[in-house]
Parts: sequence; C-alpha cells; structure tokens
Amino acid sequence: MSRQRKGKPTSSKDVPMVKPSEISKKKTRKPLIEISEEEQRRLVKESGILKQIPRPGQVLSADAGDLEDMTFGEEVGNVLFHIVPLTFLLIMMDMCVP
Repeated sequence: MSRQRKGKPTSSKDVPMVKPSEISKKKTRKPLIEISEEEQRRLVKESGILKQIPRPGQVLSADAGDLEDMTFGEEVGNVLFHIVPLTFLLIMMDMCVP
C-alpha cells in the first residue's frame, strides 16, 4: 500500500521511469567558460605551476643530501626509534585481544 500526501493521490504514472544509461546521456553539460587550448597553455605557463611539480626521475637536492649525510650509527638509531614503540604496541594489542 503506497503512502499518499495530503490532497494529492500518488500513482506510478507521476514518476517517469528512465534507464540509468539514458540519464547519463542527458546530463552532458557545457563548461561554464570555453577557453581555447592555446589560452589554457598560456595561463598554465604564466602561473608557474609546472615549475613546482617535480619531473619523473628528478631528485630534490634537500632529500638527497639528508640520505647521504647519515652515518651507520644514525641509521641504526632511527631504526630502533621506530621498531621499539611499534613492537611494544604489537605486544600490547596481542595481550589485550584474546
């Protein structure tokens, strides 16, 4: 039994039945502003956004310097600094969960 709103009987004829594939075809919208490809390229070049993105294979100098300057002792210290708390967490979780 379907619900009725006040003063308006409902029927299945009120709701249009449309396939999902037909809905997606109907919703093709135009862009708000149409800009030519040349204008888009000019705007990207002027903004300088391409200079901020590292290219594949390009290594930032700050990252490379940090890895080369580490001694063996510092590497061992960093490993222990990460392993000990994580091991303690794992052991505590194992104890708490039966």
